[in-house]
Amino acid sequence: MIPTRIDACLMTPRSRMVWSNAGILLGFVILTTYSAPRASAQDDCGWQLQDDGSSPSPRSNHAMAFDSGRGVIVLFGGGDENGLFGDTWEWNGTTTTWELRATTGPSPRFMHALAYDSDRSRTVLFGGSDSQGLNRETWEWNGTTTTWELRATTGPSPRYDHAMAYDSTRGVTVLFGGRDNEYGGEGELDGQTWEWDGELWTQRCVGCEPGVSSPSPRRGHRMAYDSARGVTVMFGAETGSERDTQTWEWDGAVWTPQSPDPSPSLRFRFGLAYDSDRNVTVLFGGSDYDNYNGYKDDTWEWNGNVWTPQSPDPTPSARRNVSMAYDSTNHVSVLFGGYDGTRHYGDTLEYSCGAICNNVVGLKAKCKYGRGRFKVRAKVITQLPEGTVLTLCLDLNECDLNGNEACQPVSIGPRGTSLAKWTTFEKGDPCVCVQECPDLCRTAPCSPWP
Repeated sequence: MIPTRIDACLMTPRSRMVWSNAGILLGFVILTTYSAPRASAQDDCGWQLQDDGSSPSPRSNHAMAFDSGRGVIVLFGGGDENGLFGDTWEWNGTTTTWELRATTGPSPRFMHALAYDSDRSRTVLFGGSDSQGLNRETWEWNGTTTTWELRATTGPSPRYDHAMAYDSTRGVTVLFGGRDNEYGGEGELDGQTWEWDGELWTQRCVGCEPGVSSPSPRRGHRMAYDSARGVTVMFGAETGSERDTQTWEWDGAVWTPQSPDPSPSLRFRFGLAYDSDRNVTVLFGGSDYDNYNGYKDDTWEWNGNVWTPQSPDPTPSARRNVSMAYDSTNHVSVLFGGYDGTRHYGDTLEYSCGAICNNVVGLKAKCKYGRGRFKVRAKVITQLPEGTVLTLCLDLNECDLNGNEACQPVSIGPRGTSLAKWTTFEKGDPCVCVQECPDLCRTAPCSPWP
């Protein structure tokens, strides 16, 4: 039997509620269960090149966002040694193909930012630098009608090299920093926080002290929204004379600095995307400051407490000025393009930790009921090495992983199998899923005890 324990930090929302009220049961399960860290998955991560022969031309300093309503990644703009781009592309991760969707809309530009507003089904673009200089336009892309609409020319000052992320809990696009031209010339580093609600821009954190109650002014940083914890995560930047590797989080009211150790090294213009299946923020590449040409090829993951360096095999070549977005339909982080000091890239790469699922060959589940109790038993069958840890999750209402499951870790035995057991007083339609492989679920038909 799996050893039992109580770990409040890892309980599901349902677990916490029932434990605090009852003091005996954890969730709806007599056995103490928890959502285990997916440690084994990080050893099975890798980058894979996707080349369909129809990708956008090589470029850097473009921007991407995942349109979850249509299951595609939207890419706009960027530049190469010959000039700037004003084209709109979409990546379909299911068919692994790029499609050119528009050549009109915002002016050709680079160092702008994109974020997908999932409540209004629009991809929001702000700012950037075009042939006329820095820009303060707000545009929105409707992928259904394949049209761009200019929504605002007021709000944040003209800027480039800023960062944006969509806060799906509060329904706003969050913008921070960049280099603006408010003071003339190329401008100064900016440290303002702004939010776009689809109609108006509103400056937030007015009066916050830079470096204390707000990140210091910066450019080249990146942001991603952690939907599990309800915070926008920020890392990195060029901050003028200051050099730091602080991680900041914005919850809609306050910025909170984090002090993890270890942490990715000093860098800017890297890729950052939130993996909503594994609840981690993935970082790749960038360039350092002390050596401006010190291009990076490392991959890190932030789980809200610690940064963990990964060892994916294979890995992309070192580069900066990349863009990344997480494709939740296909469970992969997608990276496109970049620059390594001598060339611009036009490759599409996908990062995932799901290769472990190729070695999970079976999942069986059954249920017995009697005397007011339901007993669920599951067996996972694999070709994985002995000692590999997987997480099996029971849900009585839906056959998916939505955060309301009772989960427990199982260690694969010498025959490649392992068992999990649950006992519950709650009637439902039991279903068991492998947390590391979200698509691998089995219903557990119930029959009476003999």
